[in-house]
Amino acid sequence: MFKLEMVSAVVLLSTVVGGASAAGSAAPSRTHYTTQSADHKELIDGWKRELKDNGFIRVGEYDSVVSHMEAMDIKMGGSIPLKEALSKLSFVPVSTGGFSGLEYHGHRLGRSSGSSTDNVFTRYYRSKDIGFVKLVETSFPEWDPRLFVGDFVNSKVGNLDSLYMVVRGPTGFSIATLSWVSGGRMFQLTVSSREVHLDSLKTKIFNLAESL
Repeated sequence: MFKLEMVSAVVLLSTVVGGASAAGSAAPSRTHYTTQSADHKELIDGWKRELKDNGFIRVGEYDSVVSHMEAMDIKMGGSIPLKEALSKLSFVPVSTGGFSGLEYHGHRLGRSSGSSTDNVFTRYYRSKDIGFVKLVETSFPEWDPRLFVGDFVNSKVGNLDSLYMVVRGPTGFSIATLSWVSGGRMFQLTVSSREVHLDSLKTKIFNLAESL
């Protein structure tokens, strides 16, 4: 069973398959890349079939609850003051006025690979209707190849291409992820819920995204 990171990370769909060779080792052959690309395509095609047939991708219990655990951790552990967090960010995050009906739980700073400054801002909320809501906003230079939703475009946020995916575990926990790019920002909106109707979940997550 694949890990949640494989499901929710848009990086998987937008980076070069195979990665860079280790220092001192021989560069991967064309055959290596071809094989890895074939495996990558097979994995994505399998996800697409599951989403079309079931509306979600089946995963193990851990993969379906890990986002819930992250949300509880931020709620229990707290955050540094928001003003302090914003002063450390390398960009001004988008306004979340459309999230006003949600309970704010906290935030975290982070850095994407290769960044020397804090360029990732994650905000955590709770919705009475759909569960935990997480908004991750990452600022990249506009030429950065990671500003690409990937091969799995299956929806729109406004007029922007987006990737929408739902994973569900055996006890009804689910994680819906919506990812899109706007300007020099990559956005990822995640909703962690249990036994919420899939159509209702989809409507609410897209409404939140389009409020930004």
